[in-house]
Amino acid sequence: MIAVGDEAGKIYVIRFSLIGTFGEGSTGVTIQSLPHWHAQSVATLCFFPTALGQSPFLLSAGKESVIVRWNIDSGAKTFVSRIGDSPIT
Repeated sequence: MIAVGDEAGKIYVIRFSLIGTFGEGSTGVTIQSLPHWHAQSVATLCFFPTALGQSPFLLSAGKESVIVRWNIDSGAKTFVSRIGDSPIT
């Protein structure tokens, strides 16, 4: 699984499936778009480890100086308030 962010502030999670038989035209790749939150480009992304059986989390940050914690399965998010006055780069 990888995550990418674009200049418009959108985040995409890309999942790769290597188990099972794929049908014709199947790539084994799923692309999920998280709800749009960042108003400017996404500066950094980091997967947050969770306990076995829990939904994976992703941390994202950008010029807003806010860290967003995403539940990748549900798209739900929580925030860490502004981190100083400087943008996160």
